[in-house]
Amino acid sequence: MSGTTAWRRSKAHELGSTVEHREFAAGDLEIRETGDGTWLLTGYASIVERWYTVGWYRERIARGAFRDTLSADPDVQLLINHSGMPLARTRSNTLTLEERQRGLWIEARLDPEDPDARSLRGKMKRGDIDQMSFAFRVPSGGDAWNDDYSERVVKTVDLHRGDVSVVNQGANPAATAEMRAQNARRAGEIPDFTTRARQELDLLRLGGRTRPAAPSSDPLVRARLEIEALRGAR
Repeated sequence: MSGTTAWRRSKAHELGSTVEHREFAAGDLEIRETGDGTWLLTGYASIVERWYTVGWYRERIARGAFRDTLSADPDVQLLINHSGMPLARTRSNTLTLEERQRGLWIEARLDPEDPDARSLRGKMKRGDIDQMSFAFRVPSGGDAWNDDYSERVVKTVDLHRGDVSVVNQGANPAATAEMRAQNARRAGEIPDFTTRARQELDLLRLGGRTRPAAPSSDPLVRARLEIEALRGAR
C-alpha cells in the first residue's frame, strides 16, 4: 500500500462526506420490454462483501450498508456515466432500489421515446456497456479502518442526492483517487499529473517541509518545481 500509516490516516480523514464512486462488473444488467409500453432496466449497482482495491487501500462494502439510506426514501437518479439528464428517478417512482443478499439491486422504467434510453439499449444489446456504478457519501462513523489504514469497511452509505449509473468504464472501483485530484485541481493546488507524483507531493508535504516559491504561472510547472525542491530538502 502507498505511503506511511500517517499519510494513509490523513488521506482517510480527507474522505469525510466527499462524494465517492464505485464501479462494478456486476452482471445481470439488462433492458427488456414490458407489457405497459416501457422498458425495464435491471441490475446490481453495487456488490457487497467483496474486497477490491481503491488506489492506496483495500475496501469492501458490508452487507446492510444500504439499509438506513433506503429506509429514508432517498432521492436518487439513474444516469449514464454519472452525468446528463436522468433516465429514471426514485422521486418520480420510475426507479426502485432494493438491498438484496448480493448487493444494491435496481429496477428502472425507461421511456422508449427517450433518445438516451434508445441509445443505451442499443449499446447494451451490442455488449458495449455492461457495468454499473453508484455515487454515495459515507456519513460520520459509517466506515471502519484497520490499524494501518490499509483496509476500509464501509458499513453505512448515504445515497440521497446521489445516483446509480450505467457505465462504460472498466470494472475499476478506484475512482476516488481521480475525484480527489479533481478537487485539488479546482482548489488550484495540484495539476492533473500522475497519481504517483501526487502521492509523493503529499508525503513530502506531510514531512513538514514548506512549499517553495513557484515562479512559473503554469500550474504543472509549479508542481514539478515544488517536487524537485522538496526532494532536494530531504
